Amino acid sequence: MNSPAISFLITNRDGARQLERTLPRLVDVVGESTFRADYEVVVVDAASSDDSLEVLARFERTFANVIVHSEPCSRGRGRQLAFERSRGRHVAVLDSDTFVRPEYGAFLRGYLAASARRGAAIVAYEEIDGRNANMTCTFAPRDLVASVGGWRDLWGAEDVDLWVRLIREQRLELLPACLADDLDHVLAPSTPPSEDLRTVRERRYASGLAYYRRWLRSTYSRYVAYAYSFPEKIRYDWARQPRWKNRGMDLVGSALARVRFYLGHPTVLRLEPAYHNGFALYRYLLEHALRPSEFGLDDRILELRTNRIVREYVASRTLTAPALAFYEELARAGRVIDAGD
Repeated sequence: MNSPAISFLITNRDGARQLERTLPRLVDVVGESTFRADYEVVVVDAASSDDSLEVLARFERTFANVIVHSEPCSRGRGRQLAFERSRGRHVAVLDSDTFVRPEYGAFLRGYLAASARRGAAIVAYEEIDGRNANMTCTFAPRDLVASVGGWRDLWGAEDVDLWVRLIREQRLELLPACLADDLDHVLAPSTPPSEDLRTVRERRYASGLAYYRRWLRSTYSRYVAYAYSFPEKIRYDWARQPRWKNRGMDLVGSALARVRFYLGHPTVLRLEPAYHNGFALYRYLLEHALRPSEFGLDDRILELRTNRIVREYVASRTLTAPALAFYEELARAGRVIDAGD
């Protein structure tokens, strides 16, 4: 059996409401992009307690190229399970609440046409609330993902952990444009929330003790992916939390991570001795940014999201000359959006 051109890998936990809208949208956008049957959708459900499995079973019956697997797992393990069950020559990563834009399908055509020449993974933005955007959209050759070990069993920052290993191989690029939206932003566009983005997103999935358990797991995973030291954790991550309870959980999760580091598990890759991986990631992506026109899209969708790390690099002029010139070009055109810290 021939392998499809691309596999869409989706992880889900209690996202029945989102899947009802995002899966049909994905099928519509991909179908309009002349892919027809040359793709598959692989969804791993992490033992949802809502109607997710019923929704997914309905899609599995309707579409022959939709594959569903369910078992309790972390987000990173869910990504890897979807990858192992897929057959596509390329993979595209989505969350259950990712509502793709028409540009997503247009980009896929250009990406697949250029893949033999590029041979690198590409990340692009998902709009969250008009200011914040996640680099949720990842596209990569299957062999490349396998060569760096795929996704590890992490409860958060699982994609960052993968990107760090891709950066080590010089095989990651950034498309600074939004190819999708968070579904809640589509249904109810609003100003950025008063609470930090991480708190808002964690509360979607749990409350009470389960919320705190998720937060501790997420903190531990972020510590692994970003390879923080304690001073860095306090300065660049812990200081962002306005809620003292969250700060306390960050501290406990970080302490647990340090204990496991000393015991030799899990292995942590630090790209630069002097800085945590967030610095290396943002600098690398700024210096390996692409233009939409390289994939047949209009360059007017360019939109660079910045934060404190990016601002520090720009202010210190430590980026490469082409990266600085690219940033300044977008700034003059009003296409740099500051997401705060």
